[in-house]
Amino acid sequence: MTESRTATEALAPTGNLRPYAVGALSGAMAGFFFAVCAVLIQTAITETLITRYGSSVDLSMVFFQPSLIIPLCLLGAFLGLAYATARLRTSWPAAGFGVAFAVLMALVVGSLFLFNLMVFSTVVSATRSFVIANGFTKSGTFAEDAIPPAATVSLLAVLLLLEGLAIHIFNKVGMRWMPRLPNVAYGAITAGLGLPGLTMFGLLLFISCSHANSE
Repeated sequence: MTESRTATEALAPTGNLRPYAVGALSGAMAGFFFAVCAVLIQTAITETLITRYGSSVDLSMVFFQPSLIIPLCLLGAFLGLAYATARLRTSWPAAGFGVAFAVLMALVVGSLFLFNLMVFSTVVSATRSFVIANGFTKSGTFAEDAIPPAATVSLLAVLLLLEGLAIHIFNKVGMRWMPRLPNVAYGAITAGLGLPGLTMFGLLLFISCSHANSE
């Protein structure tokens, strides 16, 4: 019979910070891979658009840049810590919990990214001509997406889903193989990654609320 939780995933004794440290590290690793993949995909999209549209590509709209790898890594650490906290308080089967967490994470974080336009940029400046009321033709330059937004949003959702699953997998491996350390070391790892990650998540929420209030 399949156990709902492995021995290493059992409820931790009071004061044991090991599961939280593993969660933070797992999230940081998953966040790093997400950030690197996002930057590489955005770079590929940008280079393809430059080849096709030249200087018409709006580089100011590019969000996923190498400078965001560390912030996204820290955001992942917070998500990994949230995973570990929730895992210790549920009795769901490991696989089911991992999938549920990944889906929920993709929905929440993806919604925050979309609300703040933190998506893959495919914006180009296109010249369009149109006929105005008096019959004259007028030309103008407009910003438009070279790739349908639905495609880039779907790609972002898939990446976030994979990040959530990676957190689950890394956490499972980490609970088995992470060396036994003094509890103070686990606390340092948890605080060192979790607190900056919490700051990043709080900043994301703050920006979202600011946008909502300004509309």
